[in-house]
Order: sequence, then structure tokens, then C-alpha cells
Amino acid sequence: MPRSTVSIPAPQVPVSMYIIGARNRCNPSGTVTERIFTKKDDQTLAKVTARYFPGATIIAQKGLWFDPIARALVEEESRSVIVAHDNEEDHTAWRNQVVSNLQQLQILRVAYGAGVFYNTSPSAFPPNQNLDSATHRANKAAKARRARARKAAGQSG
Repeated sequence: MPRSTVSIPAPQVPVSMYIIGARNRCNPSGTVTERIFTKKDDQTLAKVTARYFPGATIIAQKGLWFDPIARALVEEESRSVIVAHDNEEDHTAWRNQVVSNLQQLQILRVAYGAGVFYNTSPSAFPPNQNLDSATHRANKAAKARRARARKAAGQSG
């Protein structure tokens, strides 16, 4: 089995997740108007997020939200933005832009504490031993075809 190589390349960084619910979209009068994210909303969120948090992860979700006024579960879309970033000014500027551009009534920030990035070398991953026999045979045949094609073209390998 190959030997795993794992290193810690950077110092620990605070990790936060922001949850933005589509149910919280409102018009200027304060009335909730939408329960979905449009393509434009997603593009806006991605653009603003990339400006402040390069490398952030945005997760699209669909779930239920308990509306305490209606006392009912309501279906809604949401977006979670996971960031590892230590500049609070960037967090504040990002939140202000998201609130303004997506007309949000609220955003939830969950602070997880310090995150550590681990880099692994390709040799850290052993070959997949869970392939079924048909997949294994197909992969083996494809590899043999590529080797024959290289040999026919006069390449070694």
C-alpha cells in the first residue's frame, strides 16, 4: 500500500458558515416575496463571495423552515456559504453586500472556530478496491487499448 504523505501548509484559520434563506427575500415594503433563488441570485452571490472569500464553498439546499407566525413548516431554498477567512472587515462588507443585493431580512452566521487545511500527495490514495468486476474489466480493457494505441504510434509507455 502506498505511503500517505500529509502536511499542514498554513496556520489555522477561523471557519464560518453563512446560511441565507430564500424565504427571507423581501421587497422594499418588507413583504416576503420569494422562496427560491434565481439564477441571477446565484450569480450575484458567487460574484460577491469571490470578491471577499476566494476559495469559499457555496452549497445549494432545499429544505423546510418553521414559520413561527404561521406555525407551519414552509418549503424554501437556501444557500450555505462556507469560508475560512480571518478578516472581520471582509465578513462585514460581504454581509452588507449580500443583504443589499439579495434583499435579505437576515443571514445566519455559524462560527466553527479554527480550521486546518491538509494537503495530501497523490500517493496517499490507494487504488479503489471497491470496483465491481465489470467496471474493473472495462477499465483494464481501456488501459490496454491506450497502451496498444501508444505502441502503434511509436510511443513508449
